[in-house]
Amino acid sequence: MEIILYPPLVMHERGRRDNNEDCVYPVEGLEYNLEKRHHLFLVCDGVGGKAKGEIASQITCTVFAKLLDDLTIVSGLKIEQALRETEKAIDDYIEEHPDAKGMATTMTLLSLHKEGATVAHIGDSRIYQLRNGEIIYKTVDHSLVQELLDNKIITVEQARNHPKRNVVTRAIMGAENATTVDVDYLSSLNVDDYFFMCTDGISESISDEQLESILKQNERSDSDKFEEIRKICLANSRDNFSAYLLKIKELKEEELSTHLLEKEVQKGDKRFSFLLSFAALFVVAAFVLLNAKSQEKRSSTDQKNTQFDASNMLQHEKQSAPVFTDSSLMTLEDSLKNNAPVKEMTDKSFEELISIVDSISDENELESRADSSKLRQAQDSIINTRGSQ
Repeated sequence: MEIILYPPLVMHERGRRDNNEDCVYPVEGLEYNLEKRHHLFLVCDGVGGKAKGEIASQITCTVFAKLLDDLTIVSGLKIEQALRETEKAIDDYIEEHPDAKGMATTMTLLSLHKEGATVAHIGDSRIYQLRNGEIIYKTVDHSLVQELLDNKIITVEQARNHPKRNVVTRAIMGAENATTVDVDYLSSLNVDDYFFMCTDGISESISDEQLESILKQNERSDSDKFEEIRKICLANSRDNFSAYLLKIKELKEEELSTHLLEKEVQKGDKRFSFLLSFAALFVVAAFVLLNAKSQEKRSSTDQKNTQFDASNMLQHEKQSAPVFTDSSLMTLEDSLKNNAPVKEMTDKSFEELISIVDSISDENELESRADSSKLRQAQDSIINTRGSQ
């Protein structure tokens, strides 16, 4: 899937502060390449005031962009690696500039790619996904106020004006204070979906309900909507405020050609081919083994069936010829088993026996009987025996 965006809208305002500690990527004012097959955006809010929070946010945007911007898909592992490199870079800066000790930053990251969206965040900067004017996804702040909300100590209304609402419980500060990052993967993307990334200078000025109300106004342009958000923040925010507004214009399903597959293999991703070959060998081996067992079982069954047919043939003839007396049949069975002449038969029994043997000695009948040769031997034995009597 290829994601095509409308031109991204960005704000990066100092607000009522003396300096701007926020940082965004791509940099504000830089013409964005809408033809990219994958997209990376970052919004960071530096913490520290005199401790150079703007340096921490700038280092974070720089390192993350350098390591992740060219990746086809940004995974959680790659984000974790970028975080560790960022912490190391912050440590290196503090070592050269001891007065910067204590600087830190929040981080929000959005990567749009062929599988959907990868979302990551640290601190209280946020990412929203909105569809048809409703928030369908929102990151959860790493902040003291959020913990109070989670434990139902304060209400949502109290949280908006809480004196500790700017205290974060996670931030990027360096390896000595290593932190963790929350990563989500979003596969549900629709045309006209919005992604809104912002620092807390915006979220403290505008409620979720206001954001939904503004972005659902289809008769207005996105520029007008974004400008209304900016004016609300100018009037109400006590902090720097920065944001990106991104809207999906088109989703294209990609055709996977043989050429592209070969290219992926040449790039070194041969794991799928290996697994496929291994699976094929496994299937062939299983087939050979099962076939051998099946033949062995079939051979054993055929042998048993042959023995069963031979030993029960005479009983079958007994059932199909009720006119033949039991005593005569038992005499015939003993004769066949012991290869002995048939004796002690009455004339009537003898005639019945000859008649039955003749009737089942028809060529078509004999072909379907396992012991036809013995029947013929029995017939000869009966005739010889009677001739000698």
